[in-house]
Amino acid sequence: MRMNDVNTFHWQPFSKVAEDYLLHSTSWINVAVGSIRSGKTIVALTRFIEYTLTSVNNDFMIIGKTLTTLERNVVRPFMKMLHALGIPAEHNRYLNEIYYYDNTVCLFGVGKKGDDEKIQGS
Repeated sequence: MRMNDVNTFHWQPFSKVAEDYLLHSTSWINVAVGSIRSGKTIVALTRFIEYTLTSVNNDFMIIGKTLTTLERNVVRPFMKMLHALGIPAEHNRYLNEIYYYDNTVCLFGVGKKGDDEKIQGS
């Protein structure tokens, strides 16, 4: 990520559907449904940030089909959001981990058969 891209996230008001997701996404697995560019990623990341900052745990995972698509579609906006919130964060591309405060978020691409072995025992 280029440094001039870091602080370019601009918060916008959430839609009623997004607000509902934020209020009711309290299950172990939550699924956001909507059309393209409806804000699913942003609202899910907002909820994820809230959860990681209030959880007693400090190890988390974000899983995508490939690390490339995860980087492009999730990690970039995630890092921008953290920086926009004033949260110092570091993305270690070698270890595929993101660090902020005492939290570690491990990134996994699991789009191929057998990729689940990457996360078993993590």
